[in-house]
Amino acid sequence: MATFEDAYNNYAKGGQGQAVSAMYDANRDANLANMEAEYNRARSQKEADAAQIAGNYRQQFNDLGAQYERQRRNNNMQAAANGLNTGTASQMQLAQQNNYLRSSGQLGAAQAQEQANAARGLSDLEAAYRSQVNQAVANADYQKAQALLQGYNEDRDRQMQQAQMLAGYGIFSGFEGLGYSPETVNSMRELWIAQNPDLAYNTGAIDAERYRSMTGQYPAGYQAPSSGGGYYGGGKKKSSVKPVSKETAAGTAGNILGNALGFVTSRTANAVNNQLQAQASSSPSNNEWRTAHNMIK
Repeated sequence: MATFEDAYNNYAKGGQGQAVSAMYDANRDANLANMEAEYNRARSQKEADAAQIAGNYRQQFNDLGAQYERQRRNNNMQAAANGLNTGTASQMQLAQQNNYLRSSGQLGAAQAQEQANAARGLSDLEAAYRSQVNQAVANADYQKAQALLQGYNEDRDRQMQQAQMLAGYGIFSGFEGLGYSPETVNSMRELWIAQNPDLAYNTGAIDAERYRSMTGQYPAGYQAPSSGGGYYGGGKKKSSVKPVSKETAAGTAGNILGNALGFVTSRTANAVNNQLQAQASSSPSNNEWRTAHNMIK
């Protein structure tokens, strides 16, 4: 017996299921392509901004060095003009140098912080993009799975309705296609035969002997074997079998599956009667349909 997973996978891989999958996959791929393009644009802009950081700070370092050099010369000239001794001049130069180093250190720290922020921004951008991709894929797969499941259920419902209709004529192969085990299908067939011996005999599901064992008599129109006839005695079925009454056929054909399994509603029963006559009219060469049709003519 096929499992639900097997039946679902077979539906998803073929026919309508494959078309549904292809449609949702195309939508997912288009969405991912748009997300990737947007991510690439944002990343390119951040990389360009990060590349300018070093150049911007290099210019600030150059300006700071030039400013230090100008102040150093001015201080030397001022010390010479004022007649300051070497010790005093050295103290001024040391203070100026310390100030330059402090400013240079602050500038370097600011550059490092800005570069770290830029790198973190790129990392955050990539992480956000990966998260969005994963979420988009998960959503797309979920939506596709929902659509496939809905399609599978609708397809199975159609198959079930068809199987129920055919079961009204004693044909239970539709349930085999739905995954019912051979044992279960045979039990359904036997129950239908037990409840509808006349229809079962006229459709060829049972022979005259089994009909007799079930009802205690031979079918109407059947010539019973003579007591001394042997195998070639008179025990032959007439070529033209007398059908059951219209009332019996009409009553049983619509209620067959409802009585046996509870599957058929009153609406389905009417559909069975209508389908019985339609099939008999459209398929005159089919003995099974013709026999059923004759029963309600």
